[in-house]
Amino acid sequence: MANRILAGQRPYQDFLLADPPLLVYLLAGVKLIIGDKIILFQTLPIFLEAATAWFLFLIIKNQTKKTWIAAWSAIFYLSSFLILSTSDFITGLHFINFFITSALLLHLKQKDFLSGLLWATAILIKLYVVPGFAAWLLFLFFKKKYPQLKKCFVGALLTGLIIMLPFLLLNFKELIDYILLHQLNRPPGIPKTRIWLLFLKKDWAWLFTAGAGLYLARHRVWLYPILAWLGFYLIFTDLYYLYLGVLAPWLALGFAEFLQWLSKKLDKNNNKTQIITSFVFLLLLMNLTHWPDYWNNFHSQHIITQEQLKELSIISQEHQLPIYGNHEIAPLVALHSNQTLFGNHIDTNGQLFGSGVLDKEKISQQAVETGILLLTNVADIPQNKKIDSGHEAYFSAEIFQQYCQRHTIIHGSDNKLTDDVAVYECKIR
Repeated sequence: MANRILAGQRPYQDFLLADPPLLVYLLAGVKLIIGDKIILFQTLPIFLEAATAWFLFLIIKNQTKKTWIAAWSAIFYLSSFLILSTSDFITGLHFINFFITSALLLHLKQKDFLSGLLWATAILIKLYVVPGFAAWLLFLFFKKKYPQLKKCFVGALLTGLIIMLPFLLLNFKELIDYILLHQLNRPPGIPKTRIWLLFLKKDWAWLFTAGAGLYLARHRVWLYPILAWLGFYLIFTDLYYLYLGVLAPWLALGFAEFLQWLSKKLDKNNNKTQIITSFVFLLLLMNLTHWPDYWNNFHSQHIITQEQLKELSIISQEHQLPIYGNHEIAPLVALHSNQTLFGNHIDTNGQLFGSGVLDKEKISQQAVETGILLLTNVADIPQNKKIDSGHEAYFSAEIFQQYCQRHTIIHGSDNKLTDDVAVYECKIR
């Protein structure tokens, strides 16, 4: 999508975008700096999360006046499974956490207009930031911080209007369809219990101490956004583990509150330093025990391997057909092989078809009339050598049976079951 922006195209008009537009423009700006080196894009989470941890350190040091509490809280943020497991590839989450912690820091410095500007920036990356921002404004209201509330709200409102006004004027219907109606009509995805259980299983020690800190905190300021997001996630039908990452900075702030409470409780204990140090090291050790699991079961799960990407690029260049298919594979192959992406369909997530934003039958018919190379993600099991599957979410099964022929299946990583890529030539013969 960043390439499309740099080519002069506009989201909602020239290609579908089911989110606010700011992320693709940020990535386009990054691409102008680093060029076509995809690997450098993958280093962005490192710098953004490191900056977020530094902002958390400054916020907590300002609040507690204790450097050691700020340092340990930032370390726990970076070593949490929630952050570690979502930082292998660039997503909007890393920018969101960066902008929100920047906004909190500016609030502490009495620069609430700029704080509101950064909150709006985060919202214009992903709309799920809205509940947290609304809760933050409610906090300012209930605490009768009316001047800060006004400045923050005006800063956010002006930022939103300035960035979104051109899209509202030129592509109002598409904005409503893609951003609002799509989000409201998305069918249920992964069962929520699986997501919450993974969260609890991997970060239970951090959650327990941060939750206790938020409860014990005298002002409980950080609790407002967390409760708002939790409430929203409970009713939102299509929850992803990645969405929970927005809670991480607030959990770090809650953890700092817990350490401050523990420090006060042990003020009269001669072994205070040893007790707290031992306790923190034990918690850190619990965090570190998840790293082997992460390395073996998460780190190795690339979308496709470099070998697959090279082979797919060769095949696409040989066929000279527009590429269509899995939204995590087809755009990457088209970019790497310098081939056309059919119909500019960058995002073919099944939820877009499920919500009615995209018409699967219409797109499939247009595809075979044009002639495409269809790329699908399939499981590495013996049955798939005889059964063609994996395309059902974004390509009509009936049209597939009539007009698609398998070219090959390219084996992927041995560490991931669903890492094979099937290649089909689809056209009316």
